[in-house]
Amino acid sequence: MITKQELSAALNISQEPNGFLWQCLDVEVLKKSNYFVTDVKTTANRIVALAAKAELVRIAEQETKTEKGPITLGFYLSMPRNNSWNGRWSGDGGKYVIIKKFTGMKGKEKAKSLLENNSHYHDFGDGWAASVEIKQLTPEVARKDKKNSLGFCGYDWMVNSIISKGKIEYS
Repeated sequence: MITKQELSAALNISQEPNGFLWQCLDVEVLKKSNYFVTDVKTTANRIVALAAKAELVRIAEQETKTEKGPITLGFYLSMPRNNSWNGRWSGDGGKYVIIKKFTGMKGKEKAKSLLENNSHYHDFGDGWAASVEIKQLTPEVARKDKKNSLGFCGYDWMVNSIISKGKIEYS
């Protein structure tokens, strides 16, 4: 996928008389088209500029759509270390998830910062340790995971701590 910066650069380059982008176009195809004019460079530059502008508009519309809705995050619990008699957590194989939606500018900024550090670990000090992984979810995945979740085993405080403090801290 081409970035906005690359497209903006393409728009600037396409305005140059000997710009690289116009040189990549097949001049022979332009000559055969119904839209051919005597100035091939100008026609090529216009085509490149129109294509780049259309792509910029498409990207802007896509960004607007994603920014309108809430950001949905899933917090997934696992017990990577335990001190049980058989070396396994009785909840192994189950899905333990809490779904949170973040709205508004501050909420979305918070969600983005949580995704930057999306894995948290807590050692209970007795041989047990918990891990909470954060993922951004589509509405469909959020509904499915919420339906299939077995709860959070009383560790909801971990999610609240991660959201408020950026780490798992028992208070």
